[in-house]
Amino acid sequence: MRSMAPVAVRSLTMRDRTLERYPDPRARATYLAIVVLVSVVIFYEIYVQGAVSTEIIADFGIPLRTFVLASILGNAVGALAAWATGIADRWGRANLIVAGSGVAALVATFGLPNSTSAGVYITLYVLLSLTGGVVLVATQALVRDFSPQFGRATAMGVWTLGPVLGNLVISVVTNRTADAHPDWQFQYYVAGTVGLVTTAIAFIWLRELSPALRNQVMVSLADRELVEKRAAAAAGADEREDSADGSMWTRALVIPSIGISLFLVFYITRVGFLVLYFATTFGYATSKANGLATWYWVANAIALVATGVLSDRLKVRKPFMLAGAVLSLGALAVFATRATHPDTSYADFVVLLVLLAIGGAMVNNAWLTLFSETVERINPAAVARGMAVYGSVLRAAVTVILIGFMLTVTAAGTLADHGREVGRIAATYQAELETLGKVAPATMNRLRADPEARKPRVDALTGLTGLPRPVVAGAVRRNTNGVLGKGLPRTQRAKLLTAQKQVTAALAVPIPDLVYLTEHGAEVQQAVKDTPLEWRRWWWVCFIAQALFLPIGLRMKGPWLSRHAARENRIRQERAAAELEALG
Repeated sequence: MRSMAPVAVRSLTMRDRTLERYPDPRARATYLAIVVLVSVVIFYEIYVQGAVSTEIIADFGIPLRTFVLASILGNAVGALAAWATGIADRWGRANLIVAGSGVAALVATFGLPNSTSAGVYITLYVLLSLTGGVVLVATQALVRDFSPQFGRATAMGVWTLGPVLGNLVISVVTNRTADAHPDWQFQYYVAGTVGLVTTAIAFIWLRELSPALRNQVMVSLADRELVEKRAAAAAGADEREDSADGSMWTRALVIPSIGISLFLVFYITRVGFLVLYFATTFGYATSKANGLATWYWVANAIALVATGVLSDRLKVRKPFMLAGAVLSLGALAVFATRATHPDTSYADFVVLLVLLAIGGAMVNNAWLTLFSETVERINPAAVARGMAVYGSVLRAAVTVILIGFMLTVTAAGTLADHGREVGRIAATYQAELETLGKVAPATMNRLRADPEARKPRVDALTGLTGLPRPVVAGAVRRNTNGVLGKGLPRTQRAKLLTAQKQVTAALAVPIPDLVYLTEHGAEVQQAVKDTPLEWRRWWWVCFIAQALFLPIGLRMKGPWLSRHAARENRIRQERAAAELEALG
């Protein structure tokens, strides 16, 4: 076994990162830890946009549809990048991860927070998504390479902590820093800096198996000697690489990938728009909404690891997929109904999101593990291209999902685009707007044009005080030196003075604010009524999509019962022992 120190020095050349022998447990754990760290940070950089979406929309003044378009383009490009990452089967995984991680960190640190326009921001976000698609497929392939099938679920559970911990970091950081650093650029500075440090770690220490080693199927660590002998007996590098030829776009991989994409509709919406949902429907501040997200991600992280450990111990995947789907469907049905119940408590949402997190983790972990085993069964020499099928289908599905979301939840876009400004005007000039609501607009316009005009002032004061018009007209006519209502009874004079102050304050409201309120006030009021209904409709779409996962996502071959898995393992061990003896 080669030592870590000389390998670390050689890796600085960015050339040879391959291991000719399967690493010992300690080294393997180190490589897996680096892979997981890179995944966490990539998801952190990509998903931080969702946590500050309302601030970005307000800063650039872009409609929500344009903002969603950035995610659509990002995922469409990410799908192409994931498909292209299949070259990692020939060119290796580690350098792709280092290069992609570095580009993503540079974009997050120096590009996105310094965008001068919405167009520049969207272009850079698409670039970030492209590099993210490359890195994530390559990291999945590396997890498979370093994980025997008996232990794969635990390893995949840890890898799946990438999006979970990435979002958890986002929730914690934004929750703790949003008040002190309300500018969205700060969040990208933090994420990008972390990405640069992570890139340096991967650059120095990350390794991968040689093609001959990774082209073997390792069921358990006991197969280590057999796998190394198989690799040593391979005819040559060219022959081994040729075995990776052939399309991996088969029904056995594409259909299950469509199934898991359907199940993840809620997850995708949750990642991108949960803050927007609670802001537009329940009036939650960014920090409060991200506090809810923290509960979700903590529960999801625990469930991912627990599912992996139990699945490896029982050596089955499908029961966890079924149980998780049923749990998620039940919680999602209740969650959908809460959209039209503004009295739903924060604690109720915590419970529902925790249940959704646990169910989703069970499904995602078990499915991803079984999928990687299916890829190995088809062609172990084409693992990266097999995992790229899943990555491409998922990101293409996300593109379709976001388009559907954009067409379904339209009222939330109105609130995101205009709700904040309308709310600011309404809160700042609440009393003045009440006055304007009681006075005819034409009357106020005449007073703005000529504040000394007597007739419109009489009209305004009459409407506000309810006094007889002759009384008001006489008071205005006798008004000298600013003393209004001189000689009138005390109550009438008090009403006139109060009304006079109200008119003066109403005339001081800026004209642009009034114009904005006139143009968007009515549609914002309607959107407040429509938004809960539209969100509820979308959550039921997510429910239907998850229900469709059951007949589609469970198509992959795999045992349902532990005793069946044990019997298959005994047969495999006998064959492995015979093969090892034959190899000498």
